[in-house]
Amino acid sequence: MKASDVSLQDLSWLEDLPDTMLELIPQSTVKHTIVSQEPEHVSIWDYAVSPQGRHFFSVCAEAHSTNYARLYEYFPDTGYCQKVFSLEDVIVTYDRAIRPSKIHSSIQFLPDGKLLMATHTTAAAPGHPRWMPFAYYDHLQEGYAGSNILICDPDSGRVEDLGIPVPRESFYGGIYDEKTNSYYLSGYARGHVYRFDLSTRRITDFGQATEFGTWRYVKGGDGNLYSSTASGRLFCVNLEQQRLEDIPFDFPCNPRNIAWGTNNKLMHYAHDSRGGFYFTSLSYDHLMHFDCRTRSVEILSPLLPEELAVQDWCVRCMGMDRDESGCLWYLCDVMGLGLYLVRQDVEHGGKPENMGLVGSLTRTVQASYGLFVREGKIFVTDTNRMEEPAAVLQVSISDLLSGKRCLTKAPLFYAKLKNGESRYWVVTGKELSVEASPYLEMMKEDRIRKSSAAFIDTLPQAMDEKGRLKFYGDDAVNSTMIPAKRCGIIKLWKRLGCGEASSVRRIEVDNDGTVRAVCGVKNPVEVIAKYGEISVLGPWNGKIQEERDFSEQYAGVCLPWKPERRHLAKASAAVDIGSGRQLVGTLDGMLAIVEQGKVYNLGAAADGPIHQLAYSPTADLAAGAAGDPDGLGTIFFYSQKSGLRLCGRIFIHDANVNGLIGASNEPCCLSFSPDGKILAVGVRDRLGCAYWFELADFNS
Repeated sequence: MKASDVSLQDLSWLEDLPDTMLELIPQSTVKHTIVSQEPEHVSIWDYAVSPQGRHFFSVCAEAHSTNYARLYEYFPDTGYCQKVFSLEDVIVTYDRAIRPSKIHSSIQFLPDGKLLMATHTTAAAPGHPRWMPFAYYDHLQEGYAGSNILICDPDSGRVEDLGIPVPRESFYGGIYDEKTNSYYLSGYARGHVYRFDLSTRRITDFGQATEFGTWRYVKGGDGNLYSSTASGRLFCVNLEQQRLEDIPFDFPCNPRNIAWGTNNKLMHYAHDSRGGFYFTSLSYDHLMHFDCRTRSVEILSPLLPEELAVQDWCVRCMGMDRDESGCLWYLCDVMGLGLYLVRQDVEHGGKPENMGLVGSLTRTVQASYGLFVREGKIFVTDTNRMEEPAAVLQVSISDLLSGKRCLTKAPLFYAKLKNGESRYWVVTGKELSVEASPYLEMMKEDRIRKSSAAFIDTLPQAMDEKGRLKFYGDDAVNSTMIPAKRCGIIKLWKRLGCGEASSVRRIEVDNDGTVRAVCGVKNPVEVIAKYGEISVLGPWNGKIQEERDFSEQYAGVCLPWKPERRHLAKASAAVDIGSGRQLVGTLDGMLAIVEQGKVYNLGAAADGPIHQLAYSPTADLAAGAAGDPDGLGTIFFYSQKSGLRLCGRIFIHDANVNGLIGASNEPCCLSFSPDGKILAVGVRDRLGCAYWFELADFNS
């Protein structure tokens, strides 16, 4: 790719804007500190202020970077940032592995003033073309070993590493509870909630609470913890009863926001004066309020002030806090253009007020972990993700209320306007193409990297160039490898309850996409659904076959085994595939064809037991559900024409799919439609679901 392939036209996409949208917050008290010591750490995804008023944050590496996280202390009086530690100096690392590159929304303060935190990852391993946590989940050398829990003394800088309590899982958020002396953590990959007891150093797994990747915990006035699924359903961690509880409220969403961010998880919040809290979700453009006493949600005003609503913007909140007078301050991200600071005296019926574009004169804030109000000042983390390192910005509230605004001179902001070159010249007297050249160079490098064969070969085969160039962050894990024209999610847990009640035991599917599932053990029920919508729910009438035990049937057959694991060479699943042959799976994830007692070894199909096999004579295709109960689970296919095909976990993350997000780790049963064109899969996760896939042609 040539340098001329990227120009200002590649960045510009907005029509002309009113001056109101170009006005910065008043600048007289702004301190904008760039963490220049860390040029390759372009983001901040954790910032916390101690009860003693000390400010700490972590700078992070992301995407193709292979760096480790750092912890800094920020001094508001001077704007100085001082490094507390580099992560690779305080934990044991392995050079080939995926890096612990972040501390993400997990910095907490213990009663003795020490910091408690957990590591996270979104950085590639050396030699990997991108961040690949799921692809290498079971790879001992190049995968992610798991998140460390750390305790840091900020005065001495001494760090105690408590180890990796959950192998391979990355902790995406955490909150400390003093009453139970425990650290409650959210797992990125599997969506489970964990409790780490600091007194006993024991970990408790509460099970799956979200599809994947949610990080925000709010401690309510009732003492419990609140969060949401990635698709926008509230749940509670009941600390007294030590259990998860579903709260039957799904966040509304703006379709444009969903297409922009493809999830709707709980984002930023501020406590009210009555024990509840105000909050926002990623893909909804209104402020909401949660009442802890009634466990009810009220939808309040739009986030965006009227003077900024000049178009049908995609708007989301990127930070929120409450000042001493009770007014809310929050950041409105307008379609990736920039962050606007908004003030709203919501408890007295006030409307949102625009306080200006956040930034200093030549650098606007493009993304942020959050906003914090302390001692009459507002602090904002600056996560530009561009060629500049991360930064921290502060400004006094008194200046915001009485100071004078001015037009931004940030080249990146004008580069997004179709008339940006002329407007930039009027404001600055400079050539935008010259001043924006660092951003253009960054885009060139990114496009060149994403056009490499190594990068392209890690993506779904159907990924087009536009999708490839967007491929970042959650997009990097957003597709199932099950080859399907269409797919869907039936979220049984929303009707049957979480846990055993929604755990799928048997499943069938008709040619028209109607799925029949049997759920539960003690009081099994039958569910009939089509394209995600449940139409019938009632007691199971015994139509669907019970599970079978294959151990005796194949007791005399020498099934394949992995070295020194012959004790697991026992049949766990089998299905007839015609001509007197059976496809047989083992407790160790091995697959074989058995014909008249003779065994043809097909190799390893999974890490963990094969739970069930299904076969379609019309399609001449077999499928299997497998995986260790603490792993990601997997689906695979076998055909005589194309052999064994591994498809990985069940993972749907698509704004066009009813249900938006489906991610399940314990597939246990599956079935083909009579015509072989649709595959249905049932799972045993705490969030029990059924999936259907209209299959593409395997042999084309």
